[in-house]
Amino acid sequence: MSNHLNIAIVAHRADLKNNSPEGKNWVDTLKANLALRLQQLTACVVNVVAFEPHTDLESQWNASEDAHFDVILPVYSKHFYHSDTAIRFTQQLQQNHTQPQTPCFALFRQPLEEASLPTAIQLHNRFHFWRKDPERERIQMFEPGNHETERFFWGKIDDTANEIYAHWLKVEGKNDPNANNASTLANDQVVVFLAECSADMSNYRDLLKRDLNDKGVLVLPETALPTQISELNAALKPLLVQCDFSIHMLGTDYGNIPEGSNRSIVEIQNDLAEEWLSKEDKKRLLWVPEGIIPSDERQRILIDDAKTSMKSTGSAEVVVGVIEIFKSVVHETVNRIKYQKRKLLNQQQSETAKPKLYVICDYLDRNEVLGMKYEIEELGCELVFSAFEENETRIRRQHMEHLNQCGAVLFYFNSASDKWLKTRILEMQRVKAYGRGQMDFAKAIGIGPKRKEWMTQLQNSDFALFDFNSELPKGDMAVWIQNWNSK
Repeated sequence: MSNHLNIAIVAHRADLKNNSPEGKNWVDTLKANLALRLQQLTACVVNVVAFEPHTDLESQWNASEDAHFDVILPVYSKHFYHSDTAIRFTQQLQQNHTQPQTPCFALFRQPLEEASLPTAIQLHNRFHFWRKDPERERIQMFEPGNHETERFFWGKIDDTANEIYAHWLKVEGKNDPNANNASTLANDQVVVFLAECSADMSNYRDLLKRDLNDKGVLVLPETALPTQISELNAALKPLLVQCDFSIHMLGTDYGNIPEGSNRSIVEIQNDLAEEWLSKEDKKRLLWVPEGIIPSDERQRILIDDAKTSMKSTGSAEVVVGVIEIFKSVVHETVNRIKYQKRKLLNQQQSETAKPKLYVICDYLDRNEVLGMKYEIEELGCELVFSAFEENETRIRRQHMEHLNQCGAVLFYFNSASDKWLKTRILEMQRVKAYGRGQMDFAKAIGIGPKRKEWMTQLQNSDFALFDFNSELPKGDMAVWIQNWNSK
């Protein structure tokens, strides 16, 4: 894996001023804390460089052309948003430093109309460093040094760092064939579609996403959705098909309207989730904050329709209340799905697992028996062996476990004494004391070259006999294994 992670922050000059309550620079504070968090996550050297685009783009570009940036962070403010220089420099960084294009994770210092963002800059994700205070009904900017909003500021830095880290893992996984691929799912992995929301709900969405990631849940989409309606529909369907359930947050605002549509992205995601998830009897969870008053008639209709849909079809569960209540519903859903997946996985494993043959031998014969392992397993079973190099308590416990779980027992009799064989047989007959209901496993004795005469002595016993005098008796053992395995 690479031992360096290089990040470019592009900010307007006005956003680099020391205008916080304690005279701290917003971008410098972001740089220091983002680098520290990423170093903790990646365990590599993290270089964060801040650019203030000038009108003389060419000279500034030449000064930075030797740098290789893995991620670009444009800091969107009203100044940046209306600066052609800042936008062109960001676009140039994105296009010229790496192939394919270096991802841009946008940091919004102020509420801006996202639908009108420059299309030349392809955003992979958006992080809002502001929030709408529901009690005072005003916008709060996240500023370092402002104790009222400082906790949210650090939370946003953590969200940004985790998204960059996820991107870094994915890139490094593709480059390193021995590394784990971030897109490879465990069989019990829960996958959630966390729908994009209106700006007034983005902080709650980020909070829930962080919480789900901490619990090992894969949250989709991993990057920002397209802003053109045909591309949006094409991107949503394959995402929804992968998911176990979807989450939708309905706030005060109606949300951004994609190009070519007259409906918001919030409504489009909800409708498509209902269409695709209902086909597989999967749920949608919708959250409406308690006491919310929609600012748009279309949003009021959307919330009312969601509640009606829940009552009539049962395809959605609508939670009206505080975020903590909704989080508990989400956690219960995740736990239930994970339990169901693990139960199915265990069932599939038990159906496909090979039957176990417990081979008991003397310490002196252990190497000879281990040498037959792969040949015997090719006949259709899994071998487990006597333990020798453990303490007595461990040996006894393992012996009891094998007797409880095996489908058959094979005593390999060669170097051991007659007493050893008789003791082992008597011990096996006490299997009920080890927790097994009855002695319903098959029994066999393999006669080694040092005990050839015992083939005759044991002919009338209840045990199947195999002659290991010259070579492994594959034919006879294959028939025996098939017989007890098919019962």
